[in-house]
This record gives sequence, C-alpha cells and structure tokens, in this order.
Amino acid sequence: MGPRCTSGAGQGPEELAAGFGASGYWTAGDPPPGSYDAVVDCTDDHRMPAAALARAEPAGRLVYIGIAGVPSPIDSRDLVLGDLTAIGILGASAGLGPAIGHYADGRVDPSRIVAVTVGLDDAAGRWPGRSAPGRAPRSTSTHAARTSPG
Repeated sequence: MGPRCTSGAGQGPEELAAGFGASGYWTAGDPPPGSYDAVVDCTDDHRMPAAALARAEPAGRLVYIGIAGVPSPIDSRDLVLGDLTAIGILGASAGLGPAIGHYADGRVDPSRIVAVTVGLDDAAGRWPGRSAPGRAPRSTSTHAARTSPG
C-alpha cells in the first residue's frame, strides 16, 4: 500500500495528493478506515492531531508538522497507553538545509504546490491569503527566492 494523504482543508487537493504518489485522500469529515503504523499530520486544522492519534497502531509513531492557530487537544491517555512515539516539528527546520539543496539541484520541482515565485524584497506584498486573527499562517502557498543582482 502506497502513501496515504489526509487533509483538514478538504478543498480539492486530490490531484495534488495523487501527484505526490498518494494512493488515497481523506478529509477530517471523512477519515480513512483502519489504523496505521505511522501517521503524519501536516495540516493547520485543530481537529487533526486527535484524528491522527486515533488512527495510530499501538507502539506506532505520530508526527505533527506545524501547528493550528487554536488549541488542538488530544487525550494523553491514548498516547501513553498506546505506547506511541509522538514527534512535533515546527517549521521543519531540521530538514531545511537538505530541502534547499534538493530545490537548488532540481531534485524537487515545486511547481505543483507553489502559487508564485518572487524575490524576498517583494514577498510580503505578494503573500496570498494573509492569515486571519487566531489562525496559524500557511507556508506552502508561496515560495520566495533570493534573486541575484544583475
């Protein structure tokens, strides 16, 4: 079974999931059946951490990438009694260097997820969908790159 993709947004990213090789797509309102050895929540939906926890196999792993703009409560008893390992990554800084290298040498093509590419000096003015109060900013919609002078 290939990778599976679950989204809290539910606004038509089926093609995006398929483009990344995911064999299935679900939303918070229509979660996947069964349970899994590892579950990755990379949404900003406050409901998804608990949904991810509910789908992890005993002794499995949970990875939470990013954070919602409002509290995302989970039942820690499920985490402890399930002997689960949970890892939180805010901003994915540990992988930033290798990711930049992959973009630079062409191993990663961001064109499927990047809305616009601008120089850093223009990035703030071109950022689509600025965050509303109480909502975490989304970082996947715009790619800003330093442009070399001349």
